[in-house]
Amino acid sequence: MELSIFHESIDKLIIYELMQWELVLEAYTNEAEWSEAEFVPSFHEYIATASISVSGPTLILICVLFTGELLTDHILSQIDYRSKFAYLIGLIGRLLNDTKTYQAVYSIFYNPSFLLKQQHF
Repeated sequence: MELSIFHESIDKLIIYELMQWELVLEAYTNEAEWSEAEFVPSFHEYIATASISVSGPTLILICVLFTGELLTDHILSQIDYRSKFAYLIGLIGRLLNDTKTYQAVYSIFYNPSFLLKQQHF
């Protein structure tokens, strides 16, 4: 009996995971279209898409799958991108990622030695 409950929980988790990946792929597509069109979205458009494309809740859901714990619909709904919990995970992940990317790019392209090398071309 308990094994069938476990399998039912796994089935629900897989359905939730597929739904999450669908949203992530949609966000990737938006970003690809923006890049192709050289379009700069508004801050709100960017955050709405970027907080999903960073895949934070999707990764958490994958990790939860390996805990072996039974998950209720309520718990799964908290990992859904429409929940505040998942939105904040995605937002924090994206902002951390963007901050580190900015620091790396800035340190390369605004490094005095890099700028001096560019002047010789």
